[in-house]
Amino acid sequence: MTNKNRKWLLAKRPTGIVGPQDFDLTVEPVPSIAEGEFLVRNRWLSCDPAQRTYMEFDSYIPAVEIGEMMVGASAGEVVESRHPDFQVGDVVTGAFGWQDYAVSDGSPSAASSRRWRSPPASTLRPRCRCSGSPGSPPTSA
Repeated sequence: MTNKNRKWLLAKRPTGIVGPQDFDLTVEPVPSIAEGEFLVRNRWLSCDPAQRTYMEFDSYIPAVEIGEMMVGASAGEVVESRHPDFQVGDVVTGAFGWQDYAVSDGSPSAASSRRWRSPPASTLRPRCRCSGSPGSPPTSA
């Protein structure tokens, strides 16, 4: 495991088409975990239309502040665990943001309520949803 965690921060409110100029890439140490937590190595980061709203104004979640990490869903592999219900190698999804590594305690409020024991993370493939939030069933008609 590398000791670096890349994070993509919102640099400015986008105008026109969102592009690399709207973000800053920072590198920080990989976070450490405490008892009852686990570390996720994100393999897939979501980039979906709702995120444009998050960059501009409050909606059902507060807008991302300038200089904050970009929010978004991701899928990854547990690479370290001090949590009894999450084992190294588990595949998890959650709102871990645009970063390589995220710490979670596994609670729904920590945005890691889904765990998949297979396929292994090495075989993760991107998924496309025809309706609803990416990776979630539709919640409205």
